[in-house]
Amino acid sequence: MPLILGTTVLLCAFVLSLLATAVAIRLGRRWGAVDGLGERKIHRSPVPFLGGPALFAAFVLVIGSGLAGAALLEAAGLGASWLPPQVRAIARSPGGAGLRLLGILIGAGSVLALGLVDDVRGLRVGTRFLVQFAAAGAVVAAGVRPDFLGLPTVIAVPVAVLWIVGMTNAFNFIDGMDGLCAGVAAIASGILAYHLSAHDQPMVALLLLALLGAILGFLRWNFVPARIFLGNAGAMCLGFLLGSITLEGAFLTAEHNSVLPAVLPVLVLGVPLYDAASVVAIRLANGRSPFRGDQNHLHHRLRRTGMSVRQTVLFIYLLAFSVGINATLLPDVDPFGGLVILVQVSAAMGLLVVLERVIRRSDHGGDTLAAVPADYEVVDPEGRPVDSLAGTARVRRLEREGCVLEPAKPITGRLSDFFEARWLVRVRIAPDGAAPITTLGAVRGVEQDRDGAQTWKLEFRDLSRAERGRLDEWVEARGPGRESRVASLESERPAA
Repeated sequence: MPLILGTTVLLCAFVLSLLATAVAIRLGRRWGAVDGLGERKIHRSPVPFLGGPALFAAFVLVIGSGLAGAALLEAAGLGASWLPPQVRAIARSPGGAGLRLLGILIGAGSVLALGLVDDVRGLRVGTRFLVQFAAAGAVVAAGVRPDFLGLPTVIAVPVAVLWIVGMTNAFNFIDGMDGLCAGVAAIASGILAYHLSAHDQPMVALLLLALLGAILGFLRWNFVPARIFLGNAGAMCLGFLLGSITLEGAFLTAEHNSVLPAVLPVLVLGVPLYDAASVVAIRLANGRSPFRGDQNHLHHRLRRTGMSVRQTVLFIYLLAFSVGINATLLPDVDPFGGLVILVQVSAAMGLLVVLERVIRRSDHGGDTLAAVPADYEVVDPEGRPVDSLAGTARVRRLEREGCVLEPAKPITGRLSDFFEARWLVRVRIAPDGAAPITTLGAVRGVEQDRDGAQTWKLEFRDLSRAERGRLDEWVEARGPGRESRVASLESERPAA
């Protein structure tokens, strides 16, 4: 593929997306299309969520104008000088390739519209899946499906549909921090575009370069601190596009002497897939619905290590690049070399798992349950819930006498007034999927760091014998010599 052609597509998509996103920021604020504050949100002021339509519009405009320009060049007899053979063929007679591209754009547009409705009104999980499967089915019906050396249609069709729907939701899952989803998608698009261009598939590479340019233009406004979000619409649309376009690429051909190159797109898109798989596993282990949102995504878990939002996002960028760039070697090595690459990637992900588990067990040499969710509500001395003072939290430390709790949404106002009035906190915790305990806690201290995160030091009250036994088991199971560090809470003064 000529370098000037790829560069032109990339730059045009970048400029269009840059301008379209700036307009979307203004329109989002004017129309009230903003993402408000909530327990699982990390932003501290409402942010417009119309980034998805702006990004998709730039992508479609570049693809449409590019194909129109290619048709004009071909009609003028200049195609041989400017265009790769595959692009010239589509410009002369769109045929099956044009139909497949149209199917991808229509399917992605449908998912974008679904996401916009979900962003504005909220939709049930079943409704989202119904539209996603229908859109993916339409794309596959248009002819987009994996070509693995004659894979039977009865297998290729469901694999293609599940892949597209899976990627759609994986990118929606990972969209939880400024610039995270868009950055991971940009890395994947760039790596795949490089690989497919090097292996003589310029049309698919150009689609990915157009997508990369559109993402980079949007990312100018979306990186930390974000001025606009993708929203569910943009995140699902990105996942849908990447899932569909990767099926258009031929990663396994007759010249390869192993089937390992077929997993190349899986590795390049491995980080969002790992996030989705791990968070579903955590929810199921804790007895929760896999579709109920929480703060157990990869970015949340890394954030609990003490990383800032920017550090967390850059860490995941580096992980996605490291895994993806390794995968591009799969078609060029022998089977043994391919297995070595797979082992390297598996080891990198394994190190991440070990890191998460070690950090979860250690908080500056002490005990922590950073990944364990909790529910809480503030009650008055008679045990009656106080309006609006309830939500989810995570346990930083759990001891025999109490715990350190971090509410997902900090309470504003004069907390000292609340707790000096002898208000209590009813908390429900269940580490490691064990049977939960529910108890009242008296607040013996409140702290707030520079990032706005609050921690409450609670002293347990009214534990039943059974709950006391479970609590003792939890504490003892994490090693000897870890006695309570909450015993001295009584002497600490509450923070204002």
